[in-house]
Amino acid sequence: DRLDPNQIYLVSSVVGHDLIQFKDSGGNDREVSAIGDVMWKTSSNNDDEDSPTESSSNYRDDWLRNVILEVYDTNGQPWTLSDPAGKIRIDTDADGYVIYPKVGMVKDICDSVSSCTGKTVTLSPVYAEKTFENAQKILLNNVTSDPRTGESVDTGFVGFLESSGFYFSGLFEKSGSGIEFTHLDSSAETYNSKERVYIFATGNWLNMIKLVEDFSNKGSKGTVGEYNYGFQSDLAWINLCDLRGAGEWIEGNKTLKKDNAKMSSGTEHKKIGEIKPPDAQGIKVQFSTLNIQICDNAPDDDYVELRDESDNPLFAMKGSLSDPDNIKWATTQTGDS
Repeated sequence: DRLDPNQIYLVSSVVGHDLIQFKDSGGNDREVSAIGDVMWKTSSNNDDEDSPTESSSNYRDDWLRNVILEVYDTNGQPWTLSDPAGKIRIDTDADGYVIYPKVGMVKDICDSVSSCTGKTVTLSPVYAEKTFENAQKILLNNVTSDPRTGESVDTGFVGFLESSGFYFSGLFEKSGSGIEFTHLDSSAETYNSKERVYIFATGNWLNMIKLVEDFSNKGSKGTVGEYNYGFQSDLAWINLCDLRGAGEWIEGNKTLKKDNAKMSSGTEHKKIGEIKPPDAQGIKVQFSTLNIQICDNAPDDDYVELRDESDNPLFAMKGSLSDPDNIKWATTQTGDS
């Protein structure tokens, strides 16, 4: 249900753009780019209502509902803040400035997902392997220290991605069919007089946007068929009750097994251990802490079930039980297993 948190994607929304020109303290001409609010969303009865309704001016979900592009380096590996070896993988020039990838190295994520068909993406040689347009030229890392506090801050590309989660690419979507880039805002696709801008964003940031959107109108989880995303067809983030490896079951100080009792599919169960004191006349189980996930739909509720040595069910503690005093104890069972 989620994107790789460390991978870097190109995504777009019609949040608009301004190029601001000014003179610095030394009298030199300077310019900076400013894109619109990446979290902007309007609704028919305001976002601060308990149940806001959607409107066509929701620019926040555009980052996910439009095409999501994967960016690959010169070796054909995806841009990432941390590859399997823990290294940053992003294209730079000889001076350490981040550059656009080679032609053909920007691809629709649907090319690698079986449930959807990818769109053709055109990255012109004008931009390929060049530093970012629209005053967005930036070093991969630019670590500076505050002499007063000794604290270090990275104001480079990596620093932006690790802090805010995104960075303006300096490119817009060119007006017309297909996926093609331009650095001219006058040639950009627009909606409500706002340009469609592309940002580099981490999977972690996009996962956060997805979570916000899935819950934005519901106050609870979304449902299948409710949202379409660039990398998923008719699938909201529905499997929030699956906490893999979220805790440990112990017998005294002995760990039985670290695992979740029930997977999110609603059909798979996990045996997480046996309790078998030698020569016991009966067994009574107590949990000092029992955190059972409760979903919106009862069939999806997690639960703990005790069974005898013949695998016959004896007692089940359901996720719908909310009184801690009632769910910590199971009834005494005869025998030693």
